[in-house]
Amino acid sequence: MITLLAILAAIQALGVTPGLAATPLAPSHEAAWQNGFQIFNSIHSAMRQWGSSLNHNGMAFIPVTIPRGSLFYHGTHRNRTAGPPSGPEWLAFEIEHSEGFAFSQRFNDTDLDGEHVLDVPTYPGPGSQVVLGRSPDEGIHHISSEKAIRGYLHTYRANRDLKLLYVDGSSAGKSTMGTLDTQDMVLRSLNDSCDGKPAWDERDRAEDLCNLVSAWGYDGIVRMEIGFEIIYCNFSSGLDLLSMLRRPFFGQPGGGAEPARFIFQFARAITQRYDGFDSNRVKLDFSRMVSAYFYPVNLTNPNPEARELPRLSSTTSTERKAIRSRVIENSPQDASPSIEWQSIVDMIVSRYRDRLAMMISPSVNPDRFIQEIFEVTNTHVEYPETPEDINSESHAVGDNDDLQRCITHYLQPTYPFQDSFTQEDKLIHTAIMAVTTRVCEALFNARKLIRDAYLHFYQNPEHAEHLGSTGFIPEVAQRSQKLIIELANDLQWTDWNKCRG
Repeated sequence: MITLLAILAAIQALGVTPGLAATPLAPSHEAAWQNGFQIFNSIHSAMRQWGSSLNHNGMAFIPVTIPRGSLFYHGTHRNRTAGPPSGPEWLAFEIEHSEGFAFSQRFNDTDLDGEHVLDVPTYPGPGSQVVLGRSPDEGIHHISSEKAIRGYLHTYRANRDLKLLYVDGSSAGKSTMGTLDTQDMVLRSLNDSCDGKPAWDERDRAEDLCNLVSAWGYDGIVRMEIGFEIIYCNFSSGLDLLSMLRRPFFGQPGGGAEPARFIFQFARAITQRYDGFDSNRVKLDFSRMVSAYFYPVNLTNPNPEARELPRLSSTTSTERKAIRSRVIENSPQDASPSIEWQSIVDMIVSRYRDRLAMMISPSVNPDRFIQEIFEVTNTHVEYPETPEDINSESHAVGDNDDLQRCITHYLQPTYPFQDSFTQEDKLIHTAIMAVTTRVCEALFNARKLIRDAYLHFYQNPEHAEHLGSTGFIPEVAQRSQKLIIELANDLQWTDWNKCRG
């Protein structure tokens, strides 16, 4: 079995110095190894709606580049002559996302009660949700005499590459469950998430974040809730306004869709991002990713019913300051990321996801299970030499070599770039190796269990007649399956929660 000590020794041989918690606090390869499953899943879910919704308490900050020419949308009630927003505002990746904030609506006299008009229902109806945190210059508090709200849909185009900081998980989720921890407790240096203010105090949050990240060289923040959004800090830099279109009133012939129908339109648009964006639209720089999982800190959730979700509640201000300092150090740089780590993770998931799902199924046929174990491991096995071999070169054959080939197989594309690895590249490498080690050990242990059982029968002729009995194969398959079930429980791949047709 590959031990943590052996892995860390190998890392050190590559010129990486692992370290335990130190003063000042520094990233640790021990922490990256121990949190390997979480780091792996964070990379896999980055800028993807599905995984980021399930693992909604994100712990990572990733620099993002959005190419020149990209389109974005902004829904508003600002007067048409007012032009683009004068301060931080929200941009959406999807048209329907912004349409929800650009609705037009007429009111009866009884609907207008002064300042309350500012909190206009996005989807009219009893108990409807309200749009909160609108900027002071939205202008909708001036419509009481008109008894109507006119919405506008802005379309913007990036006139240069945009540098943004992506905060992973459901970081736009206005909740006290931990979705705002990284923004409030790390970036904003608050003592706790929201710091006693309502979670939906988005205006102050946006202004604070923009004051910070603008000084670090970013144009804004990328977040996700129901869809991905950008808190863009300065609309006069980096964006061209292409259009500002009046939106129709609800019920107007040929106008706005019924609220219920619009929600389905919105949902359809969002589900297109379950598996992320085209790689040319959002470029993630994992080589400068900063994750709380890289650090030897306590991320335990104080809520006993949500232990699987991390929180920063138990970290100290000194620890959070160290993480924040690294985020600042990794501010936008011209150098391109050396490794597409999400592609590496995707290859590993696509290789094993469906195979493992089949193997842990209660209804899997025992013969099929055993066959799958051998098929998925045979790739890495060097079989003994025979007289028929064309290649007469002798090689030592060992189970450990087979296991090592399995562990490092999908990391091989990264090794030509090892000399240019950033500190974060090295930590991610450690985390992914922790996962591939766990996967390959489980598969090869299951293989050995099956192989040893077969060898026992072959080496004991008196038992050979029972080899094909109905009891032997199901029994050995069941024992092996337990190893794979334990593996799947450790991996917690979010793709397994998707509905399959």
